[in-house]
Amino acid sequence: MITVHEEKLEDDFETIVMNMLHQMIHIFCFEHGLKDTSRNMRYHNKIFYQEGMKRGLLFSFEPTKGYITKGIGEEIKILFKKEFQQEERVKEAVRKDRALRRTEEKNKPIRPFPVKMKCPVCGMKARAKKTGSLICGKCNVYMYPDNI
Repeated sequence: MITVHEEKLEDDFETIVMNMLHQMIHIFCFEHGLKDTSRNMRYHNKIFYQEGMKRGLLFSFEPTKGYITKGIGEEIKILFKKEFQQEERVKEAVRKDRALRRTEEKNKPIRPFPVKMKCPVCGMKARAKKTGSLICGKCNVYMYPDNI
């Protein structure tokens, strides 16, 4: 499974495609028993480079890091931009998701645990619902509202 963090979807489309292909090559190598990294998976070796080149990735080489993904080839750019025209769809989906989250956050209760509680022995503080009661984990005594 490939997880894409929301902030990465703000990158330009070519970077998103490059990162997805990069991760897909790792998955391909894993499923086919190919060792594509070394040095605790911090060094991309020649196998990773060869599989990436077959699939349209561009690389540079650094002796300490191995092959570093630098971009995607023209064929891949054309495939994703002209044939599928996904760039605007992805950006629109991200905009809609953000708008939905903002709306949900506005409708969220401000404090689900509004009452501040305090241990009378050690002074440890915590929050609870108005109807809740807490026991201090250190002292094993009931905590009381902090404003009393």
